[in-house]
Formats: sequence, structure tokens, C-alpha cells
Amino acid sequence: MNLFWPLAVIAISAVSAAVIVRQRQRLTALAQANETLRAEQAAQSSILASAQQQAVALALLDRVGTALSRETDLSVLFRTVVEAIAETFGYTLVSLYILEDDALVLQHQVGYDDVFARIPVSEGVMGRVLRSGQPVLLEDVRSDPAFMGAFEGIVSEICLPLFDGSRPVGVLNIESTNQVALSRADLQLTTAIVGQLNIGIARARLYAEIQRRNRIMTALYDTALGLMNRLDLPDLLRAIIAHAAQFGDTEDGYVYLLTDDGQSIEMKVGLGLHTQLIGARLGRGEGLAGKVWETGEPLIVDDYEVWPGRSAQFPRDFVRAAVGVPLTSGSQVIGVLGIAMVEPGRKFGESEVELLTRLAQLASIALDNAHLYAAARHELADRKRAETALAAANAELEQAVLNANELADAARAASRAKSEFIANISHEIRTPLNAVQGFAELLAATPLGDDQQQYLNQINTSSEVLLELINSLLDFSRIEAGRLELERVPFDIAAVLAPVTSMFAARAAGKGLGFSTSIDELIPTPLAGDPGRLRQVLINLVGNAVKFTERGTVSLSARVQEQSAHRVTLLFEVADTGIGIEPDKQKIIFEPFTQADGSITRRYGGAGLGLTISQRLVEKLGGQLWVNSQVGQGSAFSFTATFQLARPDAPSPLPDAPLDLRVLVAEDNLLNQRVIAGILKSRGCAVTLVENGREMVARARREKFDLIVVDVQMPELDGLSAITEIRARERLSGGHVPVVVVTAYAMDRDRERSFAAGADCYVAKPFRAFQLYEAIDSALRAGVPQAANA
Repeated sequence: MNLFWPLAVIAISAVSAAVIVRQRQRLTALAQANETLRAEQAAQSSILASAQQQAVALALLDRVGTALSRETDLSVLFRTVVEAIAETFGYTLVSLYILEDDALVLQHQVGYDDVFARIPVSEGVMGRVLRSGQPVLLEDVRSDPAFMGAFEGIVSEICLPLFDGSRPVGVLNIESTNQVALSRADLQLTTAIVGQLNIGIARARLYAEIQRRNRIMTALYDTALGLMNRLDLPDLLRAIIAHAAQFGDTEDGYVYLLTDDGQSIEMKVGLGLHTQLIGARLGRGEGLAGKVWETGEPLIVDDYEVWPGRSAQFPRDFVRAAVGVPLTSGSQVIGVLGIAMVEPGRKFGESEVELLTRLAQLASIALDNAHLYAAARHELADRKRAETALAAANAELEQAVLNANELADAARAASRAKSEFIANISHEIRTPLNAVQGFAELLAATPLGDDQQQYLNQINTSSEVLLELINSLLDFSRIEAGRLELERVPFDIAAVLAPVTSMFAARAAGKGLGFSTSIDELIPTPLAGDPGRLRQVLINLVGNAVKFTERGTVSLSARVQEQSAHRVTLLFEVADTGIGIEPDKQKIIFEPFTQADGSITRRYGGAGLGLTISQRLVEKLGGQLWVNSQVGQGSAFSFTATFQLARPDAPSPLPDAPLDLRVLVAEDNLLNQRVIAGILKSRGCAVTLVENGREMVARARREKFDLIVVDVQMPELDGLSAITEIRARERLSGGHVPVVVVTAYAMDRDRERSFAAGADCYVAKPFRAFQLYEAIDSALRAGVPQAANA
């Protein structure tokens, strides 16, 4: 009995210990399970937070990207980006600055009650970021001595540079007033946003540049027409200064011309305050005009009052800002064209100087024509006075001979001057027009909004109208000079009429007009002749029909009038239900620069050359052009043209596969460099750019290229001289690299000079991408000189 109770106690203790051990094991397992559950919950929370952050980031990037793809106004772009960042991040202090001169100027901000509107580039974090081009993340602003510390409560800062291409143009600054510092993830996100913004900045500035160039071309074209036929010197000078004042948006300006003795320049015409100084003379280097005469370079003065070269002839407080550009004849400065501002604070920029310089180029040509005309008149008067003193026996005969010679000389001189003037005008306008059309074509391949597409269509329409007028002037000049030659190539009449129909059917439909085309099935094919000139006549006539018809129909028909074994005469008719032409006006409409009524020009536009050129072309095609018309009922223009019958040859289609060529492009105009490079790269070409003929020859000697595209007019060594050097080297070493000349000189002699220098193909500016591809294809396949858009 004494042993039982101790043994029982021992047994119970053992059981209790086992229970306690098992309980402890269960508690340990339960604690481990709870710890695992908490870890999984923490991981899921972290994943959810990361997903939410990514969703916020993607939403912000989408919002900014959508705005950038639709908007070309920089101020709207800046406001959109700043407000999107502020709303999405929750940071209340966001600002964007753009570089102007030597300071950062505020464009838009959110959250600041008082913010710097202008910050010197040499100061602060933003100045450092702009100078270095590298972003800055300050997780604690107190750690950076460059932080300006103007606002209390700021904890951290992100500052990123903005670029236009490779050039820093501004900064985006984000400052956090939260207790949580900005992170590297925030820096990565804002860097992506700035990358999108940089693309938007470049695209918006490119679009603005295209718009500005288009306005410049339109203004210069109007100016050229206004100056072309002014031969009276005082009238011409008044027109020149009026255009200059309009370009500079001012009412003050002047024109100085070189005096007869060449020792000074004299103010011949003035506007505004300068009217009181007409007749004043300046010596070489005296005043702004004298300095331009001395240097032959444009000169801008922002504040004439304190300018050290100020002339004593001008009273104090006379003008403030002023700009002058030289007028030249050949290489000699013959005068100065200038404009001025009297209002304090106004200045002239590079755009006004560019416009004034181009105006001075046009004015110089017009002044040469006026001087030539005046000299011819004086010479004619002198000779007539001398002839009256001759003996009575041979006076009448000699008078007639001398008059005939004088008139012939004057006509040839005037013809040369006119041809040179038109060629120069064509070159000056074609070069920037090529850039406008090229960039417009490249821009059309990018995503555009509806408004942007409409603006682009307006740019294309305006440039096509301008090109049509330039080509009309060139054709008229060729016809007047007797240098217009026709091609003789096989063609199909349906292929000639098809683009005419497609071009004007849509225009007619847009005006609510009916449009129909009828082709006689008896017309043989192929024919031999000049399809391009035939199409030009049809475009002129159908274009006029659509233009002058407000309701009803326009029709185009072609039928056989007469046919023999070797040739066929076709009759074409373009009929409309438009305004009609009065009987007494039906003859004069074929005269150059003439329309049936002056109000037609004001209402419908046009230079009055289309029917004149059409009549001359029809005569070259062996036919006649006539019109039947009734006022209010419409007109029917008919013409005949004779063509040879040709053997059918299957044309070789132009391939549209990637070209995969190494191309050397020699072009000194930066805008045209970008256009040509963009066109070639779109077809898979590797492009190397050089800016003059000397670099072109050097690169062609060191490297192997499949093709060379070269402009004619370049510094150091022109394009034709460069081609000549390359061909001379090839004659010694062997080989032949195809060369395509691309130039704004579009006269027949320019094409002949290009082929004589060794070019394989010739393309006149402005051109479309397909014209350059056709020229390249011809140069690569056949090596036979061809001309596109000539």
C-alpha cells in the first residue's frame, strides 16, 4: 500500500508531461502557420501595390501620349503634361521651363503660390540639369547645396532636361511636400514621360516651321508677281518699301541707292519718320545703312539710340530697333533696304531678317530690270536724236534700219533679263517648296489627328498651286524663247486621260458637279508623241471647267477625227455648264496674262497663262484650239492633235521593293537633306550626307556607294564640277557609279548641263517621292540619261 501511491503519482506526472509536450508542439506549429500566412499576405499586398503603381504609371503615359499625338500647340502640350503629373502623382508642385536666350522662362506650373518666372541658367538645380543634360533625383533636398530652398516644406525633388533633337531646350521640375521622398521608380516614370514630350516638342516645332515656310513662300510669290512688271524706278521703289514694311509689321523704312559717282548712298524713298530724310546721303560705314553698304551683310540693331555707329543725321529718340539688308547687282552692293521700329521694347528677329533678305534678292533683280529698261530708253532716245542729223538722202532708210536693230537688241535684252529673272525666281521658290512638299509627304506617313490631316491637305494644296504657277511661267518662257521641245514616246490615250479624270472627278464631286469621260473605242494604241504635254493641255482645260462651273456638269471626250496608215488626228472636247464667255472676250482669253473679266481673277484666282500655254502646246502638237461659249450656259473648248502610230511595247514596271542601296547625298540645304534622306530611308537605303561638292568627291574616293544624289548649287565645289571630277577618276580607274542630279534649276539648259557633266538622271525640285524613285530606277537599270519633272 505504501508503494502504490508513489507509483501512481509518478505515472500521472509522466502522462501530464507528454500532454504538455504535445500542446507545445501544436502551439509551435500554429505559430509557424500564422507566420507563413502573414508573409503570404504581405507578399500579396506588395504585389497589389506594385500593380496599382504600374496601372497609375500606364494611365499617365497613355494620357500624355494621347495628348502629344493630337496636339501641335506647344503651350497646350506643356500644360497637359504638367497637370497630368500633378493629378496622377499627387504632388502639388510641378513646373516646366523653356530656355530663352540665357534664362529659363516658366511655361506652366501647378501648386505654387509664388514661383520664379525667370531663372538664370547659371543658378540652381534646374540650371545644372540644363547645362549637363542629365536628370537629377534629390531624395533629400537638404543634401544638395544647389537647391534654392525658396519654399518651405519641400522634401525631395526630380528635375529632368527637355530636348529638341540633341539640343537641351528646357526642364521639367517636380517637388514633393510629402514626408515620403521621391523614388527612383518615380524618376524612371517621369523620364519616360519626358521622352514622349521631347518627341512632341520636335514634332510641334517641325510643324510650326513648315507653316512658317509656307507663309514665307506665299508672301514671296505675291511679292515677285508685284515687282515683276514694274519698270518705272520710283514706282518700283515705293512697291519695294511697302512690301518691306508689311514683312516687318512696321510703318517706318527706307531705300538707299548708290549715287552716280559711287561715293555715297542716297535715300530715295522713305516711310513714316524717314520721309523727312529723303535725299539724305551717307558715306561708306556711316550709320546702319552705310555699315551694310560697307560690309555687304545684313545688320540688326536692337537699340539704335545707344548703338555706337549711330549717324549724327538722325535726331535722338528717332528710332529704336532697326535692320538693314544689301541690294546687289552681281557682286556689287548698289543700295540698302531697311525697316525700323519707333516703339521701345520691340525688336527684329531672324524671321524678319530672312524675309527682308529674300525680298532684297527679288528687289535687286527688279532694280536691274528697271535700270536696263531706263538705259534702253535713254539709248534709244540718243540714237534717234543722232539719226535726225543725217543727210536727207539716206535719213529715212538709215532711220528704219537703226530702229529695227535697236528694237531687236532691246527685245533680246528684255528676253534675256526676263528669262534670267524667271529662272532665279524659280530656283528661289523651288528650293524651300521642295522642303515643304517633302516634309509634308513625310509627315503624312506619321499618325495625325483629323485637324492635322486637314492642315496638311491645305499645305499640299497650296504648294501644288504654287508649283503649277511656277511651271506655267517656265513653260511660257520656253515657248516665248522657242526652246520648247516635244518628246516622242509610245503611250496609251486611256492612260493619259485616267489621271486627269481621277484628279478632277473628286474636285467636281466636292462642288456637287457631275463629271464624265468618253473615249472613242476606235482610237488606236499605242500612239507615239508627247503624252506629258497632251496631259498638260487637258489639265488646264478641265481645271478651268471645274473652276468656273458652280452647278451642272463637266465632260471630257476624245475621238478620232482623221486616220491614215501612219498617223491619226484626235479631237478632244472639254464642255461645262459654267459661267460662259462673252463673244467679244473669246479671242482675248488666249492672250498671255489675260482673262475675260478682271473680276474673274479676284474671284477665282489664276495668272492668266493657262489658255495661252495650251494654245501654243496644241500648235506644237500639230493642231488647233478653239472655244464655243454662251454667257450663263457654259463653254466647250475643243482642240485637235496629231500623233504617229507606234509599235506596242510592254513597259517595264517600276519595282516597289526595298532598294537596299548605299547612297551618298550631297545637299547644302539642311531641310532638303532631311527630306531626301527620309525618302531614301523609307525604301531601306543607307544614307550618308555631305554639305558640298568637295566632301562628296572625297567620300566617293574613300568609300564605295551604289548611288550618288547631288544638288547643283553648293558651296566650295558645285555639284556639276564634283560629278566631272568623279567621272574623270572613273575613266582612269574603271567603274561607274550612277548619279542623280536633284536641283531647283529647272530650265532646259540646266538639264543639258547636268547630262553634259556626266549625270545619269535629272530631277527638278520640288519633286514627289515616286519621281525620285523613278529616276533612281532609270539610273540603276539602263544608265541612259532620263529627266523627271523637268
